[in-house]
Amino acid sequence: MMTCIYCWNWNTIWTFIAAMATISLAIIAWVQLKKFRDVSTAQFIQNFKNDFFTPKAMSLFMLLEFEQIKFCEENKEGDKIPNLPDDFSHFKVTLPNFQRSAGETPDYLGELKNVYSCYEIDDCILGNFEELGLLEEQETVSLKSINEVFGVYLDVVGKNNEIKIYIKYLRDEYKDVTIYERFDTLVSKINKLNRKND
Repeated sequence: MMTCIYCWNWNTIWTFIAAMATISLAIIAWVQLKKFRDVSTAQFIQNFKNDFFTPKAMSLFMLLEFEQIKFCEENKEGDKIPNLPDDFSHFKVTLPNFQRSAGETPDYLGELKNVYSCYEIDDCILGNFEELGLLEEQETVSLKSINEVFGVYLDVVGKNNEIKIYIKYLRDEYKDVTIYERFDTLVSKINKLNRKND
């Protein structure tokens, strides 16, 4: 009995065609998902930028960059903030004649225009960077995207000695070394990425 070398095994051919179609659909789905993720990331970054780059935050970045702000662990110096406890830690602006914008100072600081509370530093700067660190850790936003938009600001805050003193103070005060750990990790990753790109 002779075997026909030109005979087609239609079951094998259809299985092959079905497998190729499945692979093609998977590739198309992956490409579409990547496009969707890129658009979602871009939209997220834009929304985060809008919430992050406020006038108050930009003033703080300027003060931190030029080292014109000092962390005060206690409220006992010669210019004590009235009506606040002795252990009220805060940041004092050292830039002469600095005045915060009207309506920007919290009520509990009274008429003081050259003081920022630690709550403001947490809310405007460190808390946002900690959130970015979490999102990068969860791979919601890429390190590259964070670096492109926030890298310079992360570098400024990460290098600032008063911020380092403040974070150490918080960790010691609350006996919790994980306070702003994601911020530290994110700064380290950004620095490593930038050294690699140099």
